[in-house]
Amino acid sequence: MASAVGSLLRRVTRKKEDKISVLTFDTHESYQVEQAKCNCEFYSIQAEGIKTWDNRYRIMPSNYTQIGHPNNIPIDLDFDVILSQNRGAHWGIANQLSKILHIPLINLEHVLPAPNFTPDIIRSWKQMGGDINVFITHYNAKVWRYEENECEVIYHGIDCNLFSPDLNIQKNKHILSVVNLFRQRDWCCGFNFWEQATCGLPRYHVGHDPGFSEAADSVEGLVNKYREAQIFINTSLVSPVPTSLLEAAACGTCIVSTKTCSIPEFFTHKENAYLSDSPEEMKKHLEMLLNNEDECNRIGINARKTVQEKFSSEAFVNKWNNLFRKAVNRSVI
Repeated sequence: MASAVGSLLRRVTRKKEDKISVLTFDTHESYQVEQAKCNCEFYSIQAEGIKTWDNRYRIMPSNYTQIGHPNNIPIDLDFDVILSQNRGAHWGIANQLSKILHIPLINLEHVLPAPNFTPDIIRSWKQMGGDINVFITHYNAKVWRYEENECEVIYHGIDCNLFSPDLNIQKNKHILSVVNLFRQRDWCCGFNFWEQATCGLPRYHVGHDPGFSEAADSVEGLVNKYREAQIFINTSLVSPVPTSLLEAAACGTCIVSTKTCSIPEFFTHKENAYLSDSPEEMKKHLEMLLNNEDECNRIGINARKTVQEKFSSEAFVNKWNNLFRKAVNRSVI
């Protein structure tokens, strides 16, 4: 295994311009492709019960390497920091390696507590923190019972050059949704909500769900799915802010969504999206928008501006670069 001595020597000899060496885990490909734009080299641990990178969703970046089981990390690798992105699956391994290698632990939380989590459970999970704790929205941090001075908040980064409108593509008069394993994850993704809201309307679903739908064949293919749709629908119930929602908005697609969790922090009803509390109300919005191309265009333009202002890739990378440097400069015993 990589040595604590090597990691400590690396800390005292590294130069400001040196790339930061980050030990982490395969988690969300779309998120980590943007994170890989940082001045870092990423090394992901492979272990039982932890997902592995899926090239169907994003091609693994050149500065991202899978290195195997934590007990067999090559001895010639030294690390500056370890990044956990899932308390349930990653934190135990990450916390142990942080102590063994004497490197700081960054704990990033993408999701919300499960609906059955009591306040006591949330408090106990809060103990599984890092030297630095990061959340993807302020709402996300608040639900996990973190005060502003206890954590960092870094919004998603969306590549608005890749996810962008194309005026040469003809819009299809249908409602697009993009969710993997949609039916199995009804509790958080709102499959039944979607069924009711879109019943009898022209709908098109993209996502890995055997027997129901298929994922896009490439990132470029996914971008074109967003561009072709007159409306993008999001029915998430337990998600701070879905990446697919932001990608569709960046493509200038008209957004119709549930107004749950962090979504109302960024999207306002009839300004840059149509938001609904019920399938019945959402269906009325969908029916109106399918017959109002001008309103769809207006909402889509405003939605893209929101992503450019709040979720730019440049801001995301700058904030993560600063946070990695902050972590490396911490004193770890």
